[in-house]
Amino acid sequence: MYYIWVAAVTSDGQGPYSTRVSETTYEANDASAPINVTASPLSGQVGIRVSWTAPTLPTGLPITGYSIQYKIRNSADSTYETVTVEDGITQKDITGLESSTQYRIRVATITGLGTGPYCCGSGEQVFVTTIPDEVGMVTVTGEYYGYVFNK
Repeated sequence: MYYIWVAAVTSDGQGPYSTRVSETTYEANDASAPINVTASPLSGQVGIRVSWTAPTLPTGLPITGYSIQYKIRNSADSTYETVTVEDGITQKDITGLESSTQYRIRVATITGLGTGPYCCGSGEQVFVTTIPDEVGMVTVTGEYYGYVFNK
């Protein structure tokens, strides 16, 4: 906590101090970003599984959750969709995405002061491509297998 008094100073000298005001400052949310962020397509549905490891450098603030953002790879940054999970969860399945589309993924730690920096900033990016919808296996002959794409 800080106590502040203010006094004006002019060519005639210093004036009286104001009434004391107190102010409390808070730490910036300097929580470390999660590490080892990976993403993979889900099998049997159009979606992705995002996984991560909690940050290794604790800030003294308890982690309350994680923010996962995703967007189609080349779309504007303003198009990120966000989902959150509670602390202790380090994996999230995201469904209802577009088929055969590449997504950019990033994850941030949430503390009592808000959302920290997202992992995978410049130079470190995580991309994943969803699988085509309704992919099935079919036997072509007794020995050969292939994918059938049903639209």
